[in-house]
Amino acid sequence: MRARSRTSARHDVGRFLTEELDRRKVLGYPPYAHLVRIVVSGPEIEPVVRALEELKAGITGAELLGPAALLRLRGKHRAQLVAKTEHPRRIASQAARLLSAAAPAMRKAKLTAVVDVDPQASKAMSGHG
Repeated sequence: MRARSRTSARHDVGRFLTEELDRRKVLGYPPYAHLVRIVVSGPEIEPVVRALEELKAGITGAELLGPAALLRLRGKHRAQLVAKTEHPRRIASQAARLLSAAAPAMRKAKLTAVVDVDPQASKAMSGHG
């Protein structure tokens, strides 16, 4: 059994939180870094993933995870690219510029995109987390 499982099984909340925060620091996750999540949706998965691969090639200054497919939502295929960064506004601005330049091709392929800075933090603050 892993240490985290043993800690949570014993209901040692303080130790669990300390270990979780240490793990997040090592991996560069909040609260030690920011996340910028870019989700692209469309009628077919291939153009969705291709759009995120092109975005990934144009974004600098962050550790990029993905693209990774997500579950379909309302009949649309979706995938995401997640950036771990200390400069979320800069990454979001880069993504916005790249998406703006790609807008005509994305419209033609019926793709939509959403850029979300610190997605879980905004849900937690709004009470939806």
